[in-house]
Amino acid sequence: MHRAINDMVFKYIFGSEERRELLKAFVNLVLERAGLPLASTISLKTPFLLKQFVKDKDSVLDLRAEDEMGRVFNLEIQIAKHPGFAERALYYWSRIYGSQMLEGEEYRDLKPVVTIWIMDFVLMPDRRQLPKLFRPVDVSTWTESMSTYSVLSEQLNILLLELPLLPPTRNCGELEKWLTLMQVEGEDEAMSRSLAETDRLLAEFDSAYKKFMADDELRETYEGRLKWRLEQNTLRNVAWEEGLAEGKAAGMAEGMAEGKAEGEAEAQRVIARRMRDLGLPADTIAATTGLSLDDIAQLA
Repeated sequence: MHRAINDMVFKYIFGSEERRELLKAFVNLVLERAGLPLASTISLKTPFLLKQFVKDKDSVLDLRAEDEMGRVFNLEIQIAKHPGFAERALYYWSRIYGSQMLEGEEYRDLKPVVTIWIMDFVLMPDRRQLPKLFRPVDVSTWTESMSTYSVLSEQLNILLLELPLLPPTRNCGELEKWLTLMQVEGEDEAMSRSLAETDRLLAEFDSAYKKFMADDELRETYEGRLKWRLEQNTLRNVAWEEGLAEGKAAGMAEGMAEGKAEGEAEAQRVIARRMRDLGLPADTIAATTGLSLDDIAQLA
């Protein structure tokens, strides 16, 4: 089963100069739904390179683009839910935002960064908005009558598109059609064909997906990468379960609240050590445990 909701397939489709119109159309659908200004132009910053995926199975999707206003867009795929997702989303945004700053420049020169996460799970089931927009706000200013907050900065924009929240196809808007096609491509040929027939750009997305799957080298690289990822996920889950049990046991032995807290902290360290010993990359360990790269480097 080969799905379009995969970082390599996704970047192949959207990370190509020949399909830049496709990327702009999708980004603008998300921006419009979130009430953000649309992009008139889009320029790719990280085009698809097959050799990146061939030589580094742990390379992550880094699909970045920029519009005429200097806004930076970063599109990410997240298939599996894990406890550190919120921290990971914030970390990715901050890393891109901070990378704009060169020595001698002023803070006011920084441009907004918009990260768009396409997720195959629901982070907040009680809120069914599509997308969800997150920004730093003053929570003390919220009033029930106005349902608004004072926003500290509009530079930070994290948008979540949770695929399980998609409505039935017959009730779909344009954004929902795009997301549904991404979700069913490779799984439901009849649905993919039906959606592709409704719009020229959706047909282009469908055609690009089929072109990817018809290329032997691309497909073999995809399958090898997927197998490696599954093996790494298995190792990570084993380390998580064993480490959490060991760390919590240490905290419960103290019989006090502070002991429990320390036990939970120790669980994160144990998990990190197990993952490190299994050969998992530091970035993966940090995203899973919430520990910083410095903390990981200092583990005994």
